[in-house]
Amino acid sequence: MKHIEEWLIIIVIFLFTFPAYYVDYGTGLDSSYVWGLNWLFVNDYETLKQLIYPFGPLAFLKIPTVIGHNLLISIIFNSILTLGFIWLMLRLSQIMGHTSKWAAVFITLVVSFFANIDFLIIGSCLILNLIYYKRRNIFLFIISVLLAFIGLFIKVSIGISSFSIIGVSIIICFLLSRDVLQGIKQLGIIVFLGLVAGIIVFGNFGTYFQFLSGVFRLSGGYGESLSLYPDNDWLILFLFILLMIIFPFINKEKDVRITYLLFLFPLFAMWKHSFIREDICHYSILLTFLFVFWGIIFLVSSSKKTFTFLTASITILLLYANMRNIPIYEGIKREVAGINNVLDVLDYKSFEQEIKSISEQNVSKNRLTPEWQAIIGNATTDIYPWDFSYIAANQFKWKPRKTLGMQMFPQNDKSAEASDYALNPSSPDFVIFHIENDHSGGKFGSIDNKYILNDEPLVMYNLLNSYTLLEKTDQLLLFKRDTISHFEKIYLDEIQNFMFGDWIDIPYQGNEIIRAKVFSKNTLLGKINKILYKEPEYFVDYQFEDGVVKTYRYIHSTAVDGLWCNPFIQFPNTDFIEPRVVKIRLRNSNSFCVKESLKIQFQHILPRSALCDTIDINNLLFHKSMHSQKEAFLDMFQQFDDEQLNYDNCNITNEFAHSGTSSNKIESDGYSYTYEIYLDSLYRLSESDSLIVEANVYSINRYSNTGLVITAEGTEDDFWEVVYLPNNVSKEFWNYSYLSKLINRNNHESGVLKVYVFNFGDSPVYIDDFRLRIKNGHR
Repeated sequence: MKHIEEWLIIIVIFLFTFPAYYVDYGTGLDSSYVWGLNWLFVNDYETLKQLIYPFGPLAFLKIPTVIGHNLLISIIFNSILTLGFIWLMLRLSQIMGHTSKWAAVFITLVVSFFANIDFLIIGSCLILNLIYYKRRNIFLFIISVLLAFIGLFIKVSIGISSFSIIGVSIIICFLLSRDVLQGIKQLGIIVFLGLVAGIIVFGNFGTYFQFLSGVFRLSGGYGESLSLYPDNDWLILFLFILLMIIFPFINKEKDVRITYLLFLFPLFAMWKHSFIREDICHYSILLTFLFVFWGIIFLVSSSKKTFTFLTASITILLLYANMRNIPIYEGIKREVAGINNVLDVLDYKSFEQEIKSISEQNVSKNRLTPEWQAIIGNATTDIYPWDFSYIAANQFKWKPRKTLGMQMFPQNDKSAEASDYALNPSSPDFVIFHIENDHSGGKFGSIDNKYILNDEPLVMYNLLNSYTLLEKTDQLLLFKRDTISHFEKIYLDEIQNFMFGDWIDIPYQGNEIIRAKVFSKNTLLGKINKILYKEPEYFVDYQFEDGVVKTYRYIHSTAVDGLWCNPFIQFPNTDFIEPRVVKIRLRNSNSFCVKESLKIQFQHILPRSALCDTIDINNLLFHKSMHSQKEAFLDMFQQFDDEQLNYDNCNITNEFAHSGTSSNKIESDGYSYTYEIYLDSLYRLSESDSLIVEANVYSINRYSNTGLVITAEGTEDDFWEVVYLPNNVSKEFWNYSYLSKLINRNNHESGVLKVYVFNFGDSPVYIDDFRLRIKNGHR
């Protein structure tokens, strides 16, 4: 009867905490790589095994979708894992004997409610090693090692955290028993099971050891390519860190300290993973992990349960309180809908068909024209930079590069990156390059306000060297692998010394690609900050020959391979050659963490003379052959320093200034200084049937939702266009924003054009050097 009651409790907890499976795939970064990893497992497992990627070949167990039997296998695996974790939690409570039965049931219920597959595997490994420490049952240690290897093959971070627990467990057991033979036996089990598991999953030792080598490189830490920089409340976070550190010094129970030590590396890993990316999704990882952490600690604790409960509650609340500083803040919402989730899955055929239908509809918008499909046919194809849904929508023969969108993930593998898109038959026949808008009005952006040609300099060199642009639209570029390389020589200038903040002239020498190899170093404080927190934020300002300045983030670790300078492409979809960059300036967000001096070596990449002796490099790379003659016939600039001018009752302040002495302060729900022009008067100044309206502004925006707006009222086709101002990394750090809008005489011959900044948020925003330009003609 006792066992029946125990299993009834386990099943009830399981049913109450059964997760909802949101497993459709779609377009974009996250959703399409879910499709990609699942598709490769079913259709090209050999390629999947050779990828250098944070997810392993069994990734579908964590991120399943309806390809093959992946979803069904994942549901079964996760269900078994959850049942086992619940049993282990209750068993741990019984062995420790410090928690009443129903209190243990409640704690297990709460912990299971928050535990995803990562925490289930990591938590199970920890409990198995705790019980092994108590009972010395080697079978428990074997199960923990097998779970750790499964976790490793699902996602590298799960495996590293799990093996850190096992490693600490071995050390603790040796220190307490001084049994060398036992330690050797444990290490032997890890090696033996690792070889067996590796052969089963990878089929041969060569591919398996290549995977382990990739794991070692990835374990170096999450790169700054993932980093976001919200304005954390460091007083709250300091109290959180302080409580987490002092807890084992106050609760001195031996079992609690051992549990704390076993949890130490996974806890730090969750901190790093959460605070490097620090969006709502990643930030909540540490928050939910704390429920698992404190739940197990509470079951182990005996004499200081009240202190443990209070510490757990306060640390969770402190971490939650800081969440309000995360952009696009949303509180964590959890529905107790386990029974309904189970019923959905039980009608599996209907559930699977619904997910499949939703997924196909999601990607259908990326179906290409019949002309493009005919060009590509059955040739091998890859997508750059990340939206693999083009493959799913068109059922192309996919040949992914080894790093599979690695610029989005930690610790770029440069040896693999250098081979991607090289001029050889193993590279894909075609590359579909999807175009992303950037924050300054261009169409060659990347995530987090970066410039796409700076993300992976080695990959970009190979792509442009080995592939010819065949077709282009407003959204896509189609490259085809060539038979000869496009570049002939690379010249390197002498290394020069500069300081962050210096304007640096670009040594333009004619028909060539120019990149700047940037070498900068962290201070001692910066190295510590990188280990414990993350890299500072880095920026490159580009000054163009027409006087415009545009700012992009760049990644410190990839800048050594070259930041793109010229020809600077903003609109790859057009045929117009764009303004040349004449100067660059490099900046960072923390002068205490980065040495002030830096070194730059300009790289000159010359095209093969046989290919383009008389053809401009713009034409060779992106089919740009037309020189734009568009000049601004109206140029209005506001510096907010002239006391004689009427600023329409807007708030002028000398608290901050980008140039001069004053700026325009915009309070919550307020408007900035506004440019207001009658459209019919503009067309009297121009013979063109279309006009380009360009606005740019510098701002200090402390995480307020604020936008630069171009709008037309009283026309045949009114519009309201907005680009949201970037957030600041420090209180006196000015960001640049740009917005453009094409208007035409037919729809906008009369009415009013307005350009302004509006503060939708709660805190004040400052703007300065607010410019409006209007030009003739199409882009």
